[in-house]
Amino acid sequence: MMNNILDLINELSKELDVEFKKICEEVKTHCSLFLFEKYRKRLREYKSSKGIPDRQIHLKDTANFQNSRLKISEFPVRQGVFLRKTRLALLPLIRGKTFLGALAFKAEFKVGTLPDTKRLSFLIELLIRLSEGYEAARQLEISKGLTDICERSQEEEELFEKGLSTAIELLRVNLLAIYRNRGSSFKLLKAVNKDGYFCVEHFDRQIAEKLLEKELFLSSHEPELATALFGESEAKSFIATPLYSSEGLEGIFIAADRKENPLEFRIHKHLDENDLELLHDLSHRLAVSLSRIRLKERLEGELERLKELQRENQEYIELQRLQLRRLNALHKISQAMRATFSRTRIIKTLLLGIVIEEGLNFSRALFLERDKDSLFLKPLYSLSDECAKNFRGFTTGYNDLHQFLMEVSSKELDCLKRLDDVKGISYSGNKLLERVVLRKKTIHVTPGVLDIRREELYQLKSLIGGKEFVIVPVSGQQGVEGVLVVEKDSSQDKSFSTTFEILELLADSAGLSLELAKNYNDLLQITKSLEDEKELSNYYKTFLENILQSLETAIVVLDRELNITEVNRSAEHLLKIPKDALVNHNIKSLQEIFFPFFPLIEEVAMSGETLFLTGRRLPFLGDVILDIRILPLFEQAKITGVILSINDVTERYRLEEELKIKEKLSTLGEVSAKIAHEIRNPISVISGFVNRLKKDPTEEKVKKYSDIILEEMKRLEKIVSEVLEYSRSSPESKFKTIFAYSLCKEVVDEYRTYALEKGIDLTLEGDKKASFFGNKNRIKQVIINLVQNAIEASKKSEAVRIVIRKEDNNILIEVINKGKVIPSAILKRVFEPFFTTKSYGTGLGLFICKSIVEEHKGHIEAESNFDKGTIFRVILPSGGE
Repeated sequence: MMNNILDLINELSKELDVEFKKICEEVKTHCSLFLFEKYRKRLREYKSSKGIPDRQIHLKDTANFQNSRLKISEFPVRQGVFLRKTRLALLPLIRGKTFLGALAFKAEFKVGTLPDTKRLSFLIELLIRLSEGYEAARQLEISKGLTDICERSQEEEELFEKGLSTAIELLRVNLLAIYRNRGSSFKLLKAVNKDGYFCVEHFDRQIAEKLLEKELFLSSHEPELATALFGESEAKSFIATPLYSSEGLEGIFIAADRKENPLEFRIHKHLDENDLELLHDLSHRLAVSLSRIRLKERLEGELERLKELQRENQEYIELQRLQLRRLNALHKISQAMRATFSRTRIIKTLLLGIVIEEGLNFSRALFLERDKDSLFLKPLYSLSDECAKNFRGFTTGYNDLHQFLMEVSSKELDCLKRLDDVKGISYSGNKLLERVVLRKKTIHVTPGVLDIRREELYQLKSLIGGKEFVIVPVSGQQGVEGVLVVEKDSSQDKSFSTTFEILELLADSAGLSLELAKNYNDLLQITKSLEDEKELSNYYKTFLENILQSLETAIVVLDRELNITEVNRSAEHLLKIPKDALVNHNIKSLQEIFFPFFPLIEEVAMSGETLFLTGRRLPFLGDVILDIRILPLFEQAKITGVILSINDVTERYRLEEELKIKEKLSTLGEVSAKIAHEIRNPISVISGFVNRLKKDPTEEKVKKYSDIILEEMKRLEKIVSEVLEYSRSSPESKFKTIFAYSLCKEVVDEYRTYALEKGIDLTLEGDKKASFFGNKNRIKQVIINLVQNAIEASKKSEAVRIVIRKEDNNILIEVINKGKVIPSAILKRVFEPFFTTKSYGTGLGLFICKSIVEEHKGHIEAESNFDKGTIFRVILPSGGE
């Protein structure tokens, strides 16, 4: 067959010569055929119409040679030892997308109709493929002989002698050498060379590292390395490959320069990747044979143990087969566990795979789940080889182990024993179990270990039943998920100890699968939770929208730029403007409505504090009275807008006024009786002293009795004033800004003399700039009443203090005395009308004070104890500063 290929190559070569001559005659000028050497990026002259072909054209880039257009340019041309630029016309030869070479003409070549080069390209490509086929067939034939040498050689020297002699013909190179690894250097062991090729006796490890890093070299690219290996020999290309044995790097093969064969059609002469692959194969074969020879030498040195070694070797082979079968089963079991996200199915698959004959074929397997909170191992499932008998010959019904485990684990298995009623095993303080759970170490429990650690292993021993078993941690990336306990079978005396790694790999795979299942179920739960939250959020959004639209309070929502983003129906009704005319409009464009509130809204948007406006009127709404609340809108502690809450309180104000009138009318009877009683006393006194004056109208008596009558008249006047104050409606006077300190100072100045007469020190202290909106005379009336009461309640040499201070958005005016403590039962009633502990008076004073303060949207309170004394505190909204 090889001769037929050679004949065909010869025939095609002749046809190539004919086709080349035909093209030369067609173009009527000197012509050369160049073939492209890919690895050297150059065109080598293969045929010439004149002289012997010995030129090379060096190419920097082949991108311009991807089409069949004529290229006329200066090219670097090497002829012999000379390199010079020559102007040529090159016609690329393309086959498919492969650049094969080019036809070269003189630059003066007149371009007419270019010759058809398709057949020439076809012949070149066909010759290349046939040459490659011939070479492959030749190498295969020689490889058979090399295989025979590798199999028959009995000594290392014979192996390298015959092997290299055959290999140099296989590779068809001029030099083939092997260098032996001697630690710091590599020394020549054997070399086969032709035509006087030379190689060095040794080289250092640095050169070896360079050789093994790249393996395929052109001398022109690595001149220093070529010189270090071959001296002055003209090795143009060389390859290197390591020789490894079981003991490590044995040495390095080096081959140099491919020998030319006139019958071979090869584009390039240097060594390439195919040659390197052959050298790799040679190295591998010799390495295997070398291992065989050394093994034989060791065996020959121990002839007396030959039979024992043969038996052990056979057992080892069987063990390896068993291990390979178990590894394959491990792969199938792991696949089945990864194919489900059910925790129960993963555990079933794990136990089935361990016990059944087609799996790992153990006697019994037990899975215990770790409870990280209670530090217990909870037994879940146990499976024995009795279950395996039910599944023998499963392959007749299933394609493979993976499919069987997937289907069977989805069913209820009677033979799979659930251990729900078995108590958990604490691993805390149990050194063996702590080693498994906390340190992720596998423990082999033998009968000897059982005897020594009987107490620690008692519960596991009772569950597993056997005297020898393995405890393996089932762990993932996030920790130990549980513990796997596997009992050995009596038939596993030899192989049991070698299965630890397989069990550990299987347990790790189970741990990852359990973690994946947990993460998947957590993800499902989170997804469901997010969906529920989304539904709930949509529900609440709709619910809140309905609430917002159903509120009787008018709501206007503004963003940070004071654009209206939402209004409810109540706002539309109150403002008498449709929603479309409000939403997406800035409030500054709606001056008629919101102009009075611009500064307040901006203040709330900046400060984040809520403002309350009561009893306000808007011009365009007429007599409508409004309570307005301006609130900041927060989102994650950040102000994102402002909310206006507007209540129409017109009806409430009207009802409150009517209620006040009705309350006063309802108490008219009580008032009348009280007034009659209070007026009767001073009238009786006045009447008595008038009668006395009639009987004894002396000047002395007139003066004395007239003073008494005048005091009673003042008392009568006070009673009438209080009654009038109680009975009349709240004044309609306008409020104005009042500074609390100045107001209280007027009261102090008026009552200082009265206080001094009673031996009381009246003082004023506090914030001089605190102010509020109100009626000065009515608030002054409140302070006077509180100061009079405090002076009357104080003993001589005690002090009455008026303290003014600000707290939040309020002004506090406190009147403090150290008189007798008021009992709590009385303190609760002091602001009720007609309530008094004095033997005189109407009991309306503090009630009137309370009414005046409430007119100002404030309130009054009292406290009394031994530490602070008695304090009456007036609290008014601040404003007007």
